[in-house]
Amino acid sequence: MQILEDIGIEDASVADCVHVAYVCSLVSKRAAYLCAAGIATILKRMSKPYVTIGVDGSLYRFHPKVPRLIDRKIDELLPPDLEYQLMLSADGSGRGAALVAAVATRIKQELQNTLLHEVPSIPGSVEVVDGDALEFHH
Repeated sequence: MQILEDIGIEDASVADCVHVAYVCSLVSKRAAYLCAAGIATILKRMSKPYVTIGVDGSLYRFHPKVPRLIDRKIDELLPPDLEYQLMLSADGSGRGAALVAAVATRIKQELQNTLLHEVPSIPGSVEVVDGDALEFHH
């Protein structure tokens, strides 16, 4: 009830709290499932036998059930021959963006070295916009 009082709701009943907790659990579960669906789709397209995935964000880091929900849903969606590991990355979005830029640059160079002279789908540079949104430039 303390959380409700902190936002100005002082006369919440136990039933109100139960309803709020239920809605929060549904929203958390949906967020975890959407995240898992995106990760599973990428893993299927990569089709590598083992991939480590760096995960950052306060929902993943602090929610008591979200990491397990994501993991279980990915297991449900992936074929058994594809394995993965979710690894908490506490480096923040700036370092994550730098890693994305480094990987994109490396992929572009490798593709160009294999006789592909133009690779328009690989970004030329990546920068962080508004704290954590990535912007790609060709």
